[in-house]
Amino acid sequence: MRIKELTARVTDKAIERAALTKSWVIESLRANAEKAMKSPYGSSVANRALELLGTELGMFRNDGPPKPPRLEDLSSEDLERMLAESVAAEPPEGLTQ
Repeated sequence: MRIKELTARVTDKAIERAALTKSWVIESLRANAEKAMKSPYGSSVANRALELLGTELGMFRNDGPPKPPRLEDLSSEDLERMLAESVAAEPPEGLTQ
């Protein structure tokens, strides 16, 4: 237990000394992207910085196609609306399409 506590203290102090905070890293990436975009050969640097920023902000989720809703997840109002739409779309009895 004591080792974990001391390790946590050392790690926290090292981070403080290096001034590595999330906001500092994000600001540095933004500054790098801006500088790189001004350079004629900096597109790969700019793209990488923007990719890292976008990933941190959750902009590049690739969860695949949206999953269909489950009945358990729908509200009563949604279920009633869907039922009404379904009934309205059915042809009158005795008629086939």
